[in-house]
Amino acid sequence: MDIVKEIEERIAYFEARMDSPNAVESFKISCLEKIAELEWVLDLLTQWQAGIDWEVDELTTVIVKKLSHAKSLMIGEAVKQAITEYLIK
Repeated sequence: MDIVKEIEERIAYFEARMDSPNAVESFKISCLEKIAELEWVLDLLTQWQAGIDWEVDELTTVIVKKLSHAKSLMIGEAVKQAITEYLIK
């Protein structure tokens, strides 16, 4: 994941400025553990997003039967935005 690579690069920046080899090793281990947890959470969020997208597509399909395609896409995007905002809170 791009975000994980970015975090690893930033950690390496700070790691290069540490004096003690023991401190560097401890720092690396702690960071790697947290990165693994972060990757798990990001994977979970990606799965949730895929589920949200699928449900919104299903809702849009139902709406298309009653409204024009353009209106149903607008409503679908509005629903997706509302769900995303809800999850962020």
